[in-house]
Amino acid sequence: MASSIIIPPTDSVYISQYYHNTNFGAINQLFTGEYLRTTTNRCKPDSYRTLLKFPINLPCSSIICSAILYLFINRKDRPDNELSPQTVTIYENENDFNQAIVTWETAPNTVITPYSFNVIDSDVGTYISINITGLVQGWINGCNENFGITLIGKEGKPNTIIGYESTNNVNPPYLLINYSSCAGVTGAAGATGATGDAGATGTTGVTGATGATGVTGATGDAGATGAT
Repeated sequence: MASSIIIPPTDSVYISQYYHNTNFGAINQLFTGEYLRTTTNRCKPDSYRTLLKFPINLPCSSIICSAILYLFINRKDRPDNELSPQTVTIYENENDFNQAIVTWETAPNTVITPYSFNVIDSDVGTYISINITGLVQGWINGCNENFGITLIGKEGKPNTIIGYESTNNVNPPYLLINYSSCAGVTGAAGATGATGDAGATGTTGVTGATGATGVTGATGDAGATGAT
């Protein structure tokens, strides 16, 4: 029988390339994309990335029917008529992080996943959903340790910031998992039991009906004539 569970993140934080040694764990916003930061006599790129981690405590035998990531979009700096699509790619973290201390310099290593999503103008002010079923199934099965994910948007293009609400905001991110439990592996056959005692003798059956009379036999030969 299928069950559902909603899981909020234990950690949700953004990191900044420009403020590479600053932690933003207390901020109620998340960002991806790039901002062009003007400094004295030059402009410096400032990429933003979002890190999320969800505690998934399900039996390892669970079958994940679906795992949907929900994010609330509240900012999009470039409209669709200037840049489309605006794709955000999901990376899997290869080591752990802590929302309260992580920075650009200390962020976990990542590996790309097959999952990504596009953000369009009409998404602003709404939740969007991203199917990451295979990624979550891998965590459940123990194929990969669950260190969470990193969202990476358009980098190398200025003013492509996309904003999301964080855990301590009105519309936090969450993971909706639909799952079912499968039966355990069939155990080995047990040893053959001891031979049981002989059963009691049954009652004598009812006498059968008398059979039909047999056919009359053939007449025998005449005997020899006796002596005078």
